[in-house]
Amino acid sequence: MKILLVEDKIEMQKSTIIALLSLAIGICTGSELYQPFAIAVIGGFLIAVPLLLIV
Repeated sequence: MKILLVEDKIEMQKSTIIALLSLAIGICTGSELYQPFAIAVIGGFLIAVPLLLIV
C-alpha cells in the first residue's frame, strides 16, 4: 500500500514539472513574471523526490 502512495506522489511531481517547464523556459505569454516561480518549484520538486524515497 505504501509503494502505491510513493508512485502516486512521484507521478504527480513529474506531471507538475512537465507542466512548469514551458514557464521556466519562457515560451508562454507572460512567462517573465512567473519564470522565477516555476524555476523555484521545479528545483524544490527535484530535491524533494530523493528525500521522499530516502525518508
